[in-house]
Amino acid sequence: MKHIHGPTSRPAVKPAEPLVWKKRAQTDHTITGPRHIWATRCGRYRVVFSQPVFHVPAIYYAQRWIRCAGNPDKFFWDNISKHRKKEPAFEACEKEHKKHG
Repeated sequence: MKHIHGPTSRPAVKPAEPLVWKKRAQTDHTITGPRHIWATRCGRYRVVFSQPVFHVPAIYYAQRWIRCAGNPDKFFWDNISKHRKKEPAFEACEKEHKKHG
């Protein structure tokens, strides 16, 4: 059985191994404003920085790529947690990786 681990074709990282983050963030422009996305090399975790144009504070989202329970062929980004600073969001991804793999 072939497993799909995320948007990339790289194999999943074992829980004992630390996550390796890409050095540069991708920039994405949405209707509400620009956002920056830092992803792991395996593609299963990411941190999204969103600062809307409106008067809402900037937030870092820790997210993981998971399979939809009702349809095993569908995947989506699940929010692990929200943070005001970048480092706690990366730490949340690392903690989730150690917990679930």
